[in-house]
Amino acid sequence: MLVPFLLLSFSTEGNSPQLAAITQRDYRYSPVTITEIHHTHQNSSKTGTTYTSVVTVEAPGHGKHGKVVRLQGKATAYDRLTTGDRISGLYAPDEPSLGIILTPRRHLASLLGGPASPGEMTLLAIYSAIPVALFIMFARVRGEPMTSESVLGDAPGRRLRVHIAGGTAGQCLTPPNAKKESSDPKTRLSPALRLSSPEGCRDLFIDRCLDPRALAGALEGRSGWLYWAPRTENPTDWYVRTLLVLDDGRYVCGRTPQGSAGLPQGEPVDPSLPDARPLRAVGPYALWQPAVHGPGMYGFGLGFLAVCLIVAGVDYDGGPLLSMCFVTVVGGPVVGLLLIRRRRTAYLRRLARGPDGAEAPRSGDNHRHQ
Repeated sequence: MLVPFLLLSFSTEGNSPQLAAITQRDYRYSPVTITEIHHTHQNSSKTGTTYTSVVTVEAPGHGKHGKVVRLQGKATAYDRLTTGDRISGLYAPDEPSLGIILTPRRHLASLLGGPASPGEMTLLAIYSAIPVALFIMFARVRGEPMTSESVLGDAPGRRLRVHIAGGTAGQCLTPPNAKKESSDPKTRLSPALRLSSPEGCRDLFIDRCLDPRALAGALEGRSGWLYWAPRTENPTDWYVRTLLVLDDGRYVCGRTPQGSAGLPQGEPVDPSLPDARPLRAVGPYALWQPAVHGPGMYGFGLGFLAVCLIVAGVDYDGGPLLSMCFVTVVGGPVVGLLLIRRRRTAYLRRLARGPDGAEAPRSGDNHRHQ
């Protein structure tokens, strides 16, 4: 998510108010001579050291015998600049107060709206490759075959024969983070698959980005085994990692209460004899939920529009419209995420209440009332 903002910062650095003002006049690109160096800043990084200097230069005026103009600008080079050095720059001879943009010729075309330089294209390719590489890497890891041993490990586990009964939502108690000593259990409203068995019902809580009704509809009528490993050192109402293995060899990961009273407990699983079949995740998931994500996408759309306006040079002199665009670039996605989160929470609350507006029965309620 940070890559677009990084690219935006580079684009706005090149498409500056100074560039817009110079190109609106009779601009010129010409070699100039450094007459004074005001100060120099050294920039060190892993790729090397560069020097950025604020300098005054003498540049040719209009025509062959035009009066020489003195301009001030900022230049970056791999070596320290000295008085008398010749460099090239873009400036408006009839308006010296606009200063000069000191840049190599290979970068000039992109500044004037032409094609990007090879260096800029290489940089763009690198930034584009980073999210693609991360996606492929995580997709390969998550797409690897899994077995019930992946969830149970060496701990004594249990399994329960279940079939998909529908989609619901409820409060999922997340255990504290083992890496943080001060971490406490947290309760979060989450979507869940309602799983029924002859002994009663259990809920398999899944990721909040999934629609439990859509997932339950895709798996309607299918049966399988629910695996989990209770941990005796934890309270019985804590939720543990759970694996639903369908009869067709697919699986769904989630969490379920490890041993609360009234819940079906299934049968023990010998850890030395796990279900060793290679399993594949249920999918592909339909992550787009119009009722949840639709309104929130307006925020992302406004942010993208603001980026386009900034890159196009809207209100280049730093007026209120440019400030509004910058605020929208950052605030649009944030508002979109908050709106999506709010609507998802409202959707899950409706699921938790059930179709008649009353709170949906919790796992094990059917068993307790038999």
